[in-house]
Amino acid sequence: MHNAFVVGYYGFGNLGDELLKSATIRILREAHFERIYLTLPSKFSKLNLQSNYSDSVSRFDPVDVFSAILNSKIIVAGGGGIFQDETSTRSFLYYWSVLYAAVMFKRRVMLLGNSFGPVSKRFCKTLLKHLLSSPRVISIPRDSVSERYCRLIGAKVVSGTDLAILELMGRDLQTQVKPQVSLILREKIDISEALSVLSEQNIDTVKIVPLSLEDEQVASKMASTLSRNFNVSVEYDDPIATIAHSSLVISQRFHGCLIASFYGIPFVSVHSTKTERFMKRYLPSYQGYSDKNPAEIALRAYKILGSEIQIREKLIADALQMKDNVMKILNSKL
Repeated sequence: MHNAFVVGYYGFGNLGDELLKSATIRILREAHFERIYLTLPSKFSKLNLQSNYSDSVSRFDPVDVFSAILNSKIIVAGGGGIFQDETSTRSFLYYWSVLYAAVMFKRRVMLLGNSFGPVSKRFCKTLLKHLLSSPRVISIPRDSVSERYCRLIGAKVVSGTDLAILELMGRDLQTQVKPQVSLILREKIDISEALSVLSEQNIDTVKIVPLSLEDEQVASKMASTLSRNFNVSVEYDDPIATIAHSSLVISQRFHGCLIASFYGIPFVSVHSTKTERFMKRYLPSYQGYSDKNPAEIALRAYKILGSEIQIREKLIADALQMKDNVMKILNSKL
């Protein structure tokens, strides 16, 4: 029996990251890891998580972190775009330092379902290359761009996809499309032109779906603005079902687009490099990518409304293949 230490952006109320966490934990349990350490904010006590995880690790407590590394056979970065400096250099350096410390302590490191980049700062590029090229690190990136980068620098790499697919497979969800559009927004943007176009196509109900705690304040402001002209509500209870029942999804978040595509719902991805990179493998000629220009969002919404998104079987096949490869690695001599 071995222990594992799982590192990621968990416990902050982000639906996508929580799906990644659950999938990672499930794989490690199936591989018979006895104890799983998990990075969480300090507000989560060890006691209230004892039923689900062997131990929680306060993410910014160096004693906790180093203890988890030393007591683990493998350190797993469980999904997500944690290796980019576009939104936060500090976050990049945090994950790099934890994983590089694991390498220095001669532990195995698995980058499971991550994406790499965008990385613009030269020193961040150097640090990332140094980590990925370590013989103790194996990368299973979720998109083809990240995979090509790993191969280019000579990293140990196995093809992967997004871990959240494994969790979506487990949901027994009967989809019944309704004349509604779901908005998943990280910031307040002008979406009224797109909604006017959709209302002319009898899509007259607007659901604002926050996928993180950060999105909730934006959702409240957007609902207040849009309710003057549209039938708007904010949906907190079951975001996955709300997305799956929509005629169209307009999302600034990667996992909003992934959930939509999994259930066959056309989506407009707004200003999301992560989504374009990932979907290139599954929808190579898709026209649903937009910048934040209101007219462009409206045009893309009009173009892809009613489109057939039939990639679920491919998503599932890739996810199962990735899981099979991961299980073989975990069950081998690490």
